[in-house]
Amino acid sequence: MADSAGLVQQTAGYQTALSGLISIADGFVASGEFSARYGTLPDADFVRTVFQNVFGRAATADEVASGVASLNRPRFGFSRGGLLNAYA
Repeated sequence: MADSAGLVQQTAGYQTALSGLISIADGFVASGEFSARYGTLPDADFVRTVFQNVFGRAATADEVASGVASLNRPRFGFSRGGLLNAYA
């Protein structure tokens, strides 16, 4: 659950169009709280963790490979926040 100051900040950012959903998700991924909880994860472990947290199950090998490929596309790849937003 977000703290009230963080919720107010993110809601204001979204409502004033200063931040899109991906920017908000990027902010969560870059936060100290996220780092403290998950550490620095390689891309495959990041995809596995997001899958477990969002879907409540382990990602298949194909799902991990697809997620990692989405993060590593040179021109149209997702940021980690973008991938998190896509799964959510």
